[in-house]
Amino acid sequence: MLAKKKYLARWGSGKQDEYKRWEEQRDANNNVFGAGASSVIDVDYPASNNNYFIFSYKTGKKTSSTTNSWGDSSRPVSVYARGVQNNWLASSAGLAFNGDGWGSKINLSLADIGVSCSSYVGENTTQNFGVSVSLLEGTVSFYNNTVVDVGNNTTETAYQTFSIDLKPILFFWAGASAVSGAGAGTPTPAPATP
Repeated sequence: MLAKKKYLARWGSGKQDEYKRWEEQRDANNNVFGAGASSVIDVDYPASNNNYFIFSYKTGKKTSSTTNSWGDSSRPVSVYARGVQNNWLASSAGLAFNGDGWGSKINLSLADIGVSCSSYVGENTTQNFGVSVSLLEGTVSFYNNTVVDVGNNTTETAYQTFSIDLKPILFFWAGASAVSGAGAGTPTPAPATP
């Protein structure tokens, strides 16, 4: 209200309609765009971990408790930041698109650079699937999660993850490049002709 009085005092009362249009546009933008941040504690309870050379399949449950949150990242187009108190390397930021019964995220962190999609399958239940790259573990993962909001700012996630370990592939590629001389950056001399 104070901003309206200052605006009208500066530009005159004839600008009342213009100020009203500005307020409507501001409210429309506030309903579309959002930004939020949260601080959480994640606890992982792995159930199985099956490794087959560079492939692995993991299942388990993860509990996430939100200790603090600021802003609103549930708007149709939102940016978010998520700080993990017990593992700061897993903290992330990203862009979220939220719709009626669905959502998608583009996530950036050392533990998860990826894209995920979600659909709401019940009152407190969300089904997620996606692909991510972990720079910490050196893996590419495909996952399917069921997230249940159990109340008290806590969610429980049942997960299934199929991962490919990239470290042996990168090691083999680097070794093959070193042996063949490819990528060394020095030209190969031409044989001398008599």
